[in-house]
Amino acid sequence: SQRAGKKKSAVAAVKQRERAPAFEAPLEEGEHAKKSSEVLLQLAKGNNAFCEQLRTTGTYKAGTQVDKFVESFLKPPPKAIVLSCSKFDAPLDALFGAQPGELCSVRVLGNTCGRADGIVGSIEYELSSDQPPVLLVLGNSRNTAVKAAVREAMRGAGRDIDVPPSKLLLEGAKEKDLALVQKLLPAARDALRSMPGAPFDKVCDAAGKLNVWSTVESLFQSPKIFDDVASGRLTVHGAYCDVKTGKVQFLGQHPAEQSLLEKGPPLDVVRIASDAPVPPLEALCSLAVGNRRYI
Repeated sequence: SQRAGKKKSAVAAVKQRERAPAFEAPLEEGEHAKKSSEVLLQLAKGNNAFCEQLRTTGTYKAGTQVDKFVESFLKPPPKAIVLSCSKFDAPLDALFGAQPGELCSVRVLGNTCGRADGIVGSIEYELSSDQPPVLLVLGNSRNTAVKAAVREAMRGAGRDIDVPPSKLLLEGAKEKDLALVQKLLPAARDALRSMPGAPFDKVCDAAGKLNVWSTVESLFQSPKIFDDVASGRLTVHGAYCDVKTGKVQFLGQHPAEQSLLEKGPPLDVVRIASDAPVPPLEALCSLAVGNRRYI
């Protein structure tokens, strides 16, 4: 039967992949940048095709997922990691004209991350496992978290009259009290300073793009990501999607990437059992200083 045939195909695909080498041959020096450029060009072409199909037909065709799933067992490692917002509804494979498995999608509300959280850990794992040459941080218009941060920034600047009403939150919660909104607030304030008289939607777009760069800066604090960029094995790019048209604007690398590379990731000093003992007075001073930072 058709079902049995597909099952046999899937089993055969798994066995063939198990026999294949776990990693592709490592790229020689100078080939990493070429590979990154090729991947970005493929993503841009795929997005152009997606936008054209959406414009002419009002929808998009994803293809037969079962067949693609069977074929995906035979595909090489992902071409790129895409970090995007979990409330961004666009299917990334279709958005970039990619086949299932060609993109490693990492989603989190607000397409942001901390210095050493699970988002960074997921990206580090994928880089250690398959080493795709491109990491793309994708922002998007009409982002609810960014809009909440811009509302707070505009209220703080005395522009309450220009702020649209916020979405009602459960149990009387307020947007300004949410940790995510506070994390996005610096980007929102910077956007408002750069265009103090701009309408709400324009400020939101500017804040969304600035948030992309803020996320890139956080990613560079990962020793793994930093080392991969510094060695040329990885390029980190920003991008921004207009959800109305599906068009992705490729923003390139961080404007201050060279400074980020010169600065390097922070070095945490962690004491272990083999370290020399600390004099009592020095230990007390350290506790006192730490307490002052706390209060």
